Amino acid sequence: MLTAVRLMQAGAVIEVLAVVVALVSRASLKSSILARHPAYTAAQLRTAEVARTVPLIVGGVIAAGCHAVIWLVGLGVIVLIFSRPSGPFYRRPAA
Repeated sequence: MLTAVRLMQAGAVIEVLAVVVALVSRASLKSSILARHPAYTAAQLRTAEVARTVPLIVGGVIAAGCHAVIWLVGLGVIVLIFSRPSGPFYRRPAA
């Protein structure tokens, strides 16, 4: 079970890293947009930059949140499986 917890934590860390990479790569995104559209004004450049960055950040945050929700659902399932009322369903029948 400890391995599963570590894997879930690793998945959440990867999602957070994706958000960080999206934020850090904004400078290269700006130069890439300018290379493709050299006639853009400062306002158009800012709009294009935000239009590309915001979905990445929002998607990363949603993915990390979903990861946490899935982990909590799994924890709830484990708690319910090992609770006293569930015990009779998992006992071997008498031979």
